[in-house]
Amino acid sequence: MTWAKAEEFCTNAGARLCSANELASDEARATGCTHDRKHVWSNSECGDGSYLTVYGASFGGTDTVCEEATSASISARCCADVLSAPSTPSQAPVISPSSSTCEDLGWTNAVEYGSSSVCGESDFGLGSCSGFLTHSEAIQFCESPGARLCTAAELQVCTSTKYKIKIVEVAVLFSIMIFFVYIQADEARGTGCSGDNVRVRSSDECTGGHMVTIGSSRDSSASCRPDESSFLVRCCANAESSRRLTPGISFASKSKHLRGTVVSI
Repeated sequence: MTWAKAEEFCTNAGARLCSANELASDEARATGCTHDRKHVWSNSECGDGSYLTVYGASFGGTDTVCEEATSASISARCCADVLSAPSTPSQAPVISPSSSTCEDLGWTNAVEYGSSSVCGESDFGLGSCSGFLTHSEAIQFCESPGARLCTAAELQVCTSTKYKIKIVEVAVLFSIMIFFVYIQADEARGTGCSGDNVRVRSSDECTGGHMVTIGSSRDSSASCRPDESSFLVRCCANAESSRRLTPGISFASKSKHLRGTVVSI
């Protein structure tokens, strides 16, 4: 793959290309794909439009090669940091309703997950799957048919906690029961384009860009990414397009999407 494809490969997983020093220090050693003894891309520049390629593990060799970024015969290994880039929105999103309603778009999944006033899609009514788009391209992709970018909360899962005190009569012993209630939003879940398992764009601003998150509650990870980076897109719309929504999302009461766990302490 080219250097740009390698960078995209790592970024879409929430990681980044390793530096030449990190690869030489065995940060990705023995992680599979038979790359220990092969040269892989690094993010270390070595000239105009060129990057160092390094063995995937130090025992493979110590020599480095300066390759043009357009070279397509090199693989990638990815690195990540223990302390990640800021991953929380810089401000609560103000959600403007879509210009077209769910009914206008023919999207009928508003009652399946999350809020009954919000629906979501990946390709139906949008022409096709989005492919990898920058933030501005993502806005255009969703707004052209009358939809909008989903918020991270609409794509993901919100959590609330309730406490209940229970008296054990036999020993006059008190225990606190903690109920963790997970309310699944999943407004675009199951709408195709592999969006349930990969990072997609959201409308939430963050320092240096916008939040990206897995397209369903199967994974709650989210991170702040630059607007120029490319990710898949899922779009949302509102059941009513004439009123302004307040920050956050309202959840309809759908007991089949609530699950509880009881922990005694």
